[in-house]
Amino acid sequence: MVLESIVKLDKKSTKPFDLFYVGLLFATVGVLLSLWTFKTNPSIILVFFTTMIGIPLIYKLLRSEEVNELNYKSEGDILRFHEKAVLMYFFLFLGITLAFFMWYYILPDNLSSQMFTVQNQTIHDLNKNTFNGKMVQIFGGFNLNTGNFLKQNYDTFLKIVSNNIRVLIFSLIFSLIFGVGALFILVWNGSVLAAAFSSFFNKYYMIYMVKDYSTIAATFMSFYQSTLRYLIHGLPELFSYLLAGFAGGILSAAIVNGDYKTEKFDKILYDFIVLVVIAIAILLISGLLEVYVTPNFFK
Repeated sequence: MVLESIVKLDKKSTKPFDLFYVGLLFATVGVLLSLWTFKTNPSIILVFFTTMIGIPLIYKLLRSEEVNELNYKSEGDILRFHEKAVLMYFFLFLGITLAFFMWYYILPDNLSSQMFTVQNQTIHDLNKNTFNGKMVQIFGGFNLNTGNFLKQNYDTFLKIVSNNIRVLIFSLIFSLIFGVGALFILVWNGSVLAAAFSSFFNKYYMIYMVKDYSTIAATFMSFYQSTLRYLIHGLPELFSYLLAGFAGGILSAAIVNGDYKTEKFDKILYDFIVLVVIAIAILLISGLLEVYVTPNFFK
């Protein structure tokens, strides 16, 4: 594979942030290929192409972590042991998401809307089912500091958490069955996040332009506001998906390579369980932040 030979992953010498540029490259190639081959309906194809491009790279990373884990003698901090690999996942996702966001604005309006048709519909359906018509009230900041705020939004919290748990389970299942299958979930979420981010960016941009901000100032403020809206709860939510997919990928690599027959497989299984439990805990915290904290920054 040409891109695989260009982008060589060496965990010892490669810095996690290098994967940010790799994500930009992979997503850009995925977008261009999907426009070239499936111009009439590229929404899902761009996710598949970007995923396919990243499979060899992620497989090497997971295999390397699985081998290192077998030879790891300490039972100390699991997250610290996998820190660099998880950060590589994280920056790869950021690069992919930013590339999708950039192409959303580089392409003409008709092409960009066509490129993210399924993603936009997903966002619409999710908001409709989760918030039941109350999204404006929750995220618009209408008098959220009331005595009944916690009680009124408890159902919303449960719906958000249940949806996020479902995505986490998908990440686990995909990574266990396909090894690097969680990469598909991450790329898909990156495309959805880019579409949602673009929607908020447009709204803020229009607001600042009406207030007679300069184009540069309006762009900067819109990007800042849109980022902050997702940063508070989005980062822990993303991290939980990364942990789940990463844990499933390591376990899958161990099974495929026959390491389940060794005595050290118990260590991998133990780490898998711990990482999944941590991912679920982080996801619950993310849900609390999304419902009870984020809205207060956007009154």
